[in-house]
Parts: sequence; C-alpha cells; structure tokens
Amino acid sequence: MKNSLIRISHQEINLDLSYFLHSGSERTILLLHGLGCAKNDYLGAVEHDAIKTFSIVGLDFPGCGQSPYPHNAHFGIDDLVEITRLVLEQLNLKKVVLVGHSMGGLVGLLLAEKYPEKFSAFVNIEGNLAGSDCFFSRKVAGIERAVFIKTTFQKYIHRVKINKNTGLQEHAKILQKYASAAAMRDVCPSLVQYSEDAKLFKRFLDLNMPIQFIYGSQNRELPYLPVLKDSHCQINEIENSGHFPFYDNPQEFYRVIVDFIMLID
Repeated sequence: MKNSLIRISHQEINLDLSYFLHSGSERTILLLHGLGCAKNDYLGAVEHDAIKTFSIVGLDFPGCGQSPYPHNAHFGIDDLVEITRLVLEQLNLKKVVLVGHSMGGLVGLLLAEKYPEKFSAFVNIEGNLAGSDCFFSRKVAGIERAVFIKTTFQKYIHRVKINKNTGLQEHAKILQKYASAAAMRDVCPSLVQYSEDAKLFKRFLDLNMPIQFIYGSQNRELPYLPVLKDSHCQINEIENSGHFPFYDNPQEFYRVIVDFIMLID
C-alpha cells in the first residue's frame, strides 16, 4: 500500500495532503489522527484480519505526517474540519464510518454534526469532550508561537521519548520525524476553546447517528465516563492501553471497532 497525494485549496492556500487508501467493501472507514500524530498511527488497520475487509482511508492533516504545512498557514480546528470535508468530496467517499483520535475526535465530532448526511457512524477515541482533556494543548496555547517552534517543541519530544509506554514511544517517533511545530502551535488555541466552551459532551451525545467511545484502561478515570456508560453511546475500554490504543493493544482496538460497525444498519 502506497501513500498518495491529493491537492485541495483552502483559504486561497494550495495544500498537498498525503493519504492512504486500502480498497475493500463498499463501506469506508475514514481515520483522523490526533495532535502531532499522523496517519501512520492507523497502518495496523490494513493488517487486521477483520477490519481490512472494509475500505480504509487514512489522512495526514497539514503539517502532520507527509502533508507539508505552508509557511502562510495558521490553521485551527475549523480549518481542519473544512479541509477534511474537501478531501471527502474529492475522493467521493460514501457510507463513511468516521473514526477520530484525540484532536481528530473533535474534528470528527464537528464534521459529523455539520455534515451528518456524509456519515453512517462516528467512533470517538478519547477525543476532546471537555476542558479536562486539554492537558497538553492548554500549555501549548499559552506559549508564544515563535518560542514553541524554536525551543519548547523539541523539549516536548524529549519528554515523550523517555516514557516507557509503547504508544508514547511510537508517538515520539512520529513527532520527531514528521510533525510541524507551527502546525501544532496554531491549532491548540481553538482546540482548547472548543473543549472548554462548546458543550462538546452534549453535542457528541446529540449526534443523530450511531456513536462509539473508545478509551484505554489507564484512563478509566475520565470524568464523563459514568454518564457515557448510562447513555445510548457504545463504550469500549481497551485493556493494557493508554491514550494510544492502536499501538498498545491493536488487536482488541480494531476488534471493538469492527463489532460496532457490524451493528450499523
């Protein structure tokens, strides 16, 4: 499977976005990564016996993975929503199951809310639903852009590298090899503002489509989990996992997504 490029224009800026497409059944899974992450997070999907029967698309946001970040770009969450919509339209994706991790979960929530006709279901992987989810992005938003790019970004990578968690080790590799410090800094203020002020938890539960929330067992103290467990949302805890379940326990992670998809009409 090779990476491909798609060119779109947003805010009069031409963007070359990297994506992978695994061809399978008529139902398509669109995978959105988190802050400072990349579509590489989901490469395991095409090797998992159950989920690889579906068509799978993984996308790199601008400044992530192999998608460059233009020098004149200053993209926030709303920009990522519209950029993803343009990709959906250009690739002519239909019957899409939307899957978003962390920041990508917020992008996915806003996409599903704004364009519900494009999606058959939404899977939220520890996506931002409250201000308490902004443990890193709030710090970044408070740092001057030039300072973050010049010094803080590399310090952050070092802190992630020394963690022994499998998922964080993989995250550190992607940060070091691919991530744009400018792209990370630019998106954080809107990420924090949405999380703190936009009533995301209620908006998630109000989506008019099947929804699933996936979290790692190390994060079972998330404050909104008790309410989620009493709602119509399907909840799945991934054993022996932190914030990156697709690295920590990929077999269980992809299994619960497939089980959820098989319940969709």
